[in-house]
Parts: sequence; structure tokens; C-alpha cells
Amino acid sequence: MGIYEGLDAIRKHKEDQEARKAAVEANKINWLKIEPNETVKVWFLQELDRSAEGYVKDAPLGIMATEHTNPENWQKKALCSIEDGQCLGCEKHKEDWKAGWRQKSRLYINVLVERANGDREVAVMSQANGSKSVIAPMLLEMAVDENTITDRWWKITRTGKGSETSYLPRPQAPSKDITIADYLDKLNDLNRAVRDVPYDEQFDFYFAAPADAAGDKPGAPAGGGWPSDTKGADEEW
Repeated sequence: MGIYEGLDAIRKHKEDQEARKAAVEANKINWLKIEPNETVKVWFLQELDRSAEGYVKDAPLGIMATEHTNPENWQKKALCSIEDGQCLGCEKHKEDWKAGWRQKSRLYINVLVERANGDREVAVMSQANGSKSVIAPMLLEMAVDENTITDRWWKITRTGKGSETSYLPRPQAPSKDITIADYLDKLNDLNRAVRDVPYDEQFDFYFAAPADAAGDKPGAPAGGGWPSDTKGADEEW
């Protein structure tokens, strides 16, 4: 009730606060962010199949997710739940198939990012896999043709802002610069990067105003717990 009497109670309250803060930090997702007119280098740290030449034993794979997005707010994105029996996104799509609620495929994968100043970090790339997409289809094609996507740097340049944003990906020559095993303990948990919202909570998730949405966290993602929000991720990512 907000009152802590005695040193033991005060110490326990402080320890509980620190534990909660640590849990929140552990659940955060570091999203790939590229600024307008910025060029970065990325090295994919996960394969798309365990039969790939570059696959490291027991390492997690990049994932493809089927999702729905509120067409009025692209950050309101969650997994399609029709395989569980009911899905609000599918229902909205049936009501008006032109409204923008159709199922969409999206790739989530960990990458090593190198900025122009040499700084490196591990981040999650979230990339649509649709008819107008570029990077996800290129990766899928490379995974089939080359039997690996973890053997080279890619240069990616962002131009434009908002709806005028575009990305130019340029795969480089294969190299031995990066050893995937060195980064396995730094990978973001992709199960926490997607939002698995129960059907009875989906209406509030998609339509509740920010002040009513309890931090935009109405349900738990696959794997449990909530990641950081998607403000660091561009719509295309």
C-alpha cells in the first residue's frame, strides 16, 4: 500500500524495484533504426533453415510471422490468431476486404549493424514480405540459391521520410569478417518481438486510445512478457 516500515521492509522494496527494472530491461527489443539518407552495413546473424550451410547448432532461426495491422495505426500489429479459432483481424478483413486488414507476412531476424562511425550493435530487422517488398524476398531467394544468408555484409541506404521512405539493399561479396557463434548470446528473443494477443483482448489492443491501453500492452507476446515498443522500428522494418 506504499508504506514500508523498518529497514528490512525498505531494503526489500528497493530490491523488488531493482528486480522489476532488470526484468523490463531484459525483455526489451533493440530494433533496427536507419535514419533518412543514412547508409549502414548489416550482417544477418540467423539463418532461415537449419539445413543452411552457415547454420550454427542449436542457434535460433529468423522467423516469418503472419500478422494483421490496424490500417489507421501501423504500430498496432499482432499475430493472426485464426488457427486458434478466432481472429479479429480476419473478421475485419471479411467485413471490408479493401480496408487494409488482410493477413501480411513479415520477417523478423537479428542482424549485426555497423554505422558509418564504426559503432556496432545487434538489432532486430522487421521487414514486410509482400509484393512491394525488397529485402525479405531477396533474402528468401538467397537462402535458396546460396544455401546461406550469414556469409556477407549488406549495405542498406534509406532515402525519404514517411510514406516516401525507400531502402536500397546491396549484398556485398562473401567474407569471413564475422563469426556467428560470437554473437549468439547477444541475440534478441524473436518470440518477444511479435505480439501474440488473445482474441478477447484484440479489440482493445487494436482500437483503445493510448491513454486507455495501459502502455499499449494488452496481452503477452509469444514467449511471455512484453518487449519494448516499436517506436524504434520503421514501418518498413
